[in-house]
Amino acid sequence: MAPPSRAAFAAALWLLPCAAWINPGTPNGVPPSFDCEVRKLAWEYSKLLRPDKQNFRSVFEALQLQNCNMSTPKAPDTWQPSAKSDDTLQHCFDANSPSFRVFVDARNGHDEKNTGSIQDPLLTIRAAVDAARGKGTKDHPACIILRDGHHEVLETIHVTSDLSYTRIVGFPGESPVIGGQTLNITQWESYKIEKRIDLMPGLNNVYKRAVSRDDTDTIKYIGTFSNYSACAIASLASFKGPFTSIVYHGASLDEFRGQCFGVTDGYWKPEAQSNVSTGVVVSQNVWRTHVPGVARIPGLRKNGRRAIRAKFPNGNPELSGEWLEGAEPGMGGGDYVRGWNPLAMKNEWMPPRPPASPAEEIVITADDWPGVDWPMTQEGGSTWTGEGDWGEFHMGLGGTCQNDVNPPMGYWCANNPPRQITSHMSPDGLVWERALKYSNASTGVIQAWRGGGRWYTWQFQ
Repeated sequence: MAPPSRAAFAAALWLLPCAAWINPGTPNGVPPSFDCEVRKLAWEYSKLLRPDKQNFRSVFEALQLQNCNMSTPKAPDTWQPSAKSDDTLQHCFDANSPSFRVFVDARNGHDEKNTGSIQDPLLTIRAAVDAARGKGTKDHPACIILRDGHHEVLETIHVTSDLSYTRIVGFPGESPVIGGQTLNITQWESYKIEKRIDLMPGLNNVYKRAVSRDDTDTIKYIGTFSNYSACAIASLASFKGPFTSIVYHGASLDEFRGQCFGVTDGYWKPEAQSNVSTGVVVSQNVWRTHVPGVARIPGLRKNGRRAIRAKFPNGNPELSGEWLEGAEPGMGGGDYVRGWNPLAMKNEWMPPRPPASPAEEIVITADDWPGVDWPMTQEGGSTWTGEGDWGEFHMGLGGTCQNDVNPPMGYWCANNPPRQITSHMSPDGLVWERALKYSNASTGVIQAWRGGGRWYTWQFQ
């Protein structure tokens, strides 16, 4: 397929995308229509490079072309292992190669009765690893070949020197998956089904966004009432809902006195304001099951896709930038408009504890890379040494990272890095009144970002 002609390209510039971009990275001043055409060309070119991917849905979604008046391809593109990805894999599938080969079939194999041949495969990766120990060489690596299916690894497999030159590969044309225990759950019971409105006095979730006695696209005027309770009752019956939060303005506010509004889009960035009450609509539909023999589930996949731990806002944390707005979000500014604890709520973070001792400063130079072309200066006189592939690279061990980073080492832990960045300093806690609503807040997990662009990503428990 040839790229569009200039005439076709110019004729399509009138297309305007939807306003649902997630950190698009488009430079300032670039017209939306031009941005869409560039993204479309990139997608078309990717399909030329990889015709086996057909509509290449993963690239389509990465470029967010659904915001350019285009329909997302229905069929996902899937990765298929190839026996020709590098030269060493040729040994695994060449019948004349002296390389050691052992086959694993999670459905039909047997560790005790079978020999590990393609006709008599083993059942587990552990048994195959034990069989392959000491069998691989540089010229003829040992090959553990996995057949289609889910291969459970329930215990740690220790990789030692006798597994050097050992490869674990998928059988050509099949898609084996390595993971934990498979759970077949059929019995579920209702645990908590509830809909309520949690009152939060002194907060205004429509501050400077609502229009007096009128609707906007996402904020609906419900009516004027004498108190918050009447506002809450009316919101449940309003045909303009459903709402994710409601806001009632008290009698002391002149223009908005007594007015009640409902928010429809999940926006949550309340501002502190006296005589205003915000109610959060909480809908719970929680079910539970008993999983015998499993004490802890560090990760879970459902039908092959990663399951996300229940949280607010519920959804994939990789897409949390969807709710980011503000000046220069990519450089650490901005705030999240849908989060349990946005900056606008002005909750108090406990200051970090000072380090017991400064970090150990580790400076890596060309002397530490013998035989590697590692220049110590850069043409043009740049002073950002260690920024790319030249100069001093600084690392810090301990210091401000001692208590909060595992392992406590990194560029951001250094005492005097050349870029004069701020050392890593994690807060020691959060003063959070909402935690009083939890029966046991000690088991809670808070995911936090330092700066809108997420210079740091933290998870507190």
